[in-house]
Amino acid sequence: MNGSTDLDSNSVVDIHRSIAADEQTVLVVEDEPSVQTFIELLLVSSGYRVICASDGIEGLAAFMEHRHALSVVITDLKMPRLDGVGMVGAIRKEDRNVPIVVVSGNLDLRSVTELGHLNVNALLNKPFSMAALLKTITEASGRDRIPVPGQ
Repeated sequence: MNGSTDLDSNSVVDIHRSIAADEQTVLVVEDEPSVQTFIELLLVSSGYRVICASDGIEGLAAFMEHRHALSVVITDLKMPRLDGVGMVGAIRKEDRNVPIVVVSGNLDLRSVTELGHLNVNALLNKPFSMAALLKTITEASGRDRIPVPGQ
């Protein structure tokens, strides 16, 4: 070791597991199987219960079925059938308060503005680390909404 105080990914998971000990439930909506599996495994190993959906239609159905148990929704932006913006808009018609984190490899100003108007709690650029995802979930759960550009 070089005397660095950086935590490795296992330490981050162990620390976060104790924080998420009340077994919060997270809905993960992601059309890319490898990314969905990465997020699911990370969250389960950190003490979360996870419900997965592969597109916005499935995500919205899962939200409606489990909405009272959900602590946070994590969704991709670009997906087939119903994209993240459409799904978030539908969720916000049902529940203005559930924390929502949007992950994307391509966040443009228009999307950020739309998501801001939909009261999204956090945005996370792909690729992201385990530590960044866990930190974003924790912050989104206790944070106000993201600011809308230009306002």
